[in-house]
Amino acid sequence: MTSGAVTAIADRLTESGHLERAPHPSDRRRVLLKRTQKTEEELSEEIAPMAQELLELAESLTDEELQAVGRFMERFIEIIQRTAAEACAR
Repeated sequence: MTSGAVTAIADRLTESGHLERAPHPSDRRRVLLKRTQKTEEELSEEIAPMAQELLELAESLTDEELQAVGRFMERFIEIIQRTAAEACAR
């Protein structure tokens, strides 16, 4: 995305009350973008039912199944981290 496109998105999110800008503590040229309380509340409201279902699903798994899921997630995270590092190196 171009810097202009990101700025346009940030502007729209700021106007809707979902985002606020704050000065960077050590670089006056930069701006930090922070979620607002409104955003936190809306995210919690939207995510809560899914989170409850995921918790129930996890609680239904046997120890052996949880270990398999854990191994999968560890490898999945390694792949994502490696891929991101390679993309940043380009």
